[in-house]
Amino acid sequence: MEPVSKSVSFLGFLTDKTLCIPLGEVFALTIIISCCLLYQKYKLGLLITFVYSFYWGFLFNKGLFVDLFGNTLESLIFYLFFGFLFLAVCLYGFFVKASD
Repeated sequence: MEPVSKSVSFLGFLTDKTLCIPLGEVFALTIIISCCLLYQKYKLGLLITFVYSFYWGFLFNKGLFVDLFGNTLESLIFYLFFGFLFLAVCLYGFFVKASD
């Protein structure tokens, strides 16, 4: 019965949250992504979406990170390391051409 209670609490965690993103940032992302789609720069659009998501995820979950890891520099380094690692993988995929 333990996994059921965890899934209910996880579902509650996802449904009980309110996210307030500044309207200017939403418009900026929409315009940038629309331009990427119009000019058929799909990989660049995905990369920009990742950066915005990473930025918003950090800003809105900063309190959760502080509660989880404490107010230490290591938690920020941990978050940034994996963010830059994923960004490096995306950039590598962005510049490598697929062989047909």
